[in-house]
Amino acid sequence: TQVLHRNGIRPVVAIDPGLLAPRVQGLDGVQHVRGDFSGEDSIHAIANAAPYSAIVCDANLYLEIFEQIGRTLEAVAEELRCSAKEKSLLAFPSVFVLTIKFPYKTEESLRRNLAWASEQIPACLRRIVDAAASSMMDEGTCGNDLSAHIAVTYSIVHLHANSESERTLIAVFNEL
Repeated sequence: TQVLHRNGIRPVVAIDPGLLAPRVQGLDGVQHVRGDFSGEDSIHAIANAAPYSAIVCDANLYLEIFEQIGRTLEAVAEELRCSAKEKSLLAFPSVFVLTIKFPYKTEESLRRNLAWASEQIPACLRRIVDAAASSMMDEGTCGNDLSAHIAVTYSIVHLHANSESERTLIAVFNEL
């Protein structure tokens, strides 16, 4: 979150059930959602300050995480559509950063969990694209048409700050 902010990316939503570091907490353009990708509080908090240039989440991997991310951002898009604010979910270009914490037992379990996550990520990112497109819809617009105009590229990396059992998903969304 701090690195994105330092590089001029704003606004940023940091989704984390814990406290943000004091050096990050007071940064202009950083919205902290104290929670995870579930619950009404998270949905309302994410929708409140949309559109975002970056969404950052430090998540423990559980089997439903990618499904939960998709469901929550779809609910945020629905809230944005139903509000009088006429805001979209994302500003373009936009970055999605998800730190994935795998259960670490052996090198083989890490490879297996990483392979599983790698299979789930494209569908999760497609749901984010669809949610972003649907948040931009008005009554005369077809959401599928808008989805076709949003590109996403991503990489799964092992950053210096990651533990041995963590990886970071970095996805960039842009209008075509």
